[in-house]
Amino acid sequence: MIIILSCLYILAIFLMLRGGFTDPGIIPRMKDIIDWSPKNVSIKRVVNGHILVYTYCYTCLVWRPPRTSHCAVCDNCTERFDHHCLWLGICIGKRNYKFFYTYLFTLNITALLEIGYSIYLIVSSVKDDEGKKENFRLLIIICNSIVIFIDLMFEVFFLGKLFILHTYLLFKNATFYEYFKKKFPFTNPFTKTLFQHIYRVIFKFNPDPNLNLDDKKQDDNKTESNERLNELIKYNYQQTKDSGT
Repeated sequence: MIIILSCLYILAIFLMLRGGFTDPGIIPRMKDIIDWSPKNVSIKRVVNGHILVYTYCYTCLVWRPPRTSHCAVCDNCTERFDHHCLWLGICIGKRNYKFFYTYLFTLNITALLEIGYSIYLIVSSVKDDEGKKENFRLLIIICNSIVIFIDLMFEVFFLGKLFILHTYLLFKNATFYEYFKKKFPFTNPFTKTLFQHIYRVIFKFNPDPNLNLDDKKQDDNKTESNERLNELIKYNYQQTKDSGT
């Protein structure tokens, strides 16, 4: 049991570091500023019959796609923003959510095994009939009782609830930010099958990070993206102007 718990601790530390040092899906900031007010322009996208509006970030100077939000702590726009994790010190988003979820799962399994092993030690010490180790057995019982109480409190009131909540969100293909803000109170336009949700979070390979491109390639992508976006903005701006709204 000690070996199993040690392996789980190592796995939890690995997942914590992997999630903490993985780009969550930060959208690179733009250096050029458009020459008209974004307040007069709206960019909309239809997803499964739902109209989703692109919002403009005045800090990053980018149009945020659906499910993207600006983190006040990291000061960046993150794709499929879930929340800012104080444990990992980074945003949880599109590219590192799988590590956060498996990290929670590992912590829950470790805590449950610790509780079970502590109960086993208590029962074993109680069944020990050797009177010469009475004081040592009593010390073991007291120490393990404290460990069980702490683990139960931590498991039931924090880790367990957090894992259950994110499992529920995984099944619904929703983020914690969308759940907290009640973005989709009736139906989630991004809902697919349960297998697709699990595959996306656990098994699907991460897309290439937006920030790990070399300078020339990143500048080329920005230029091409800006040209397409400017055309779309100009079209929407002209439509708004012609309609008089």
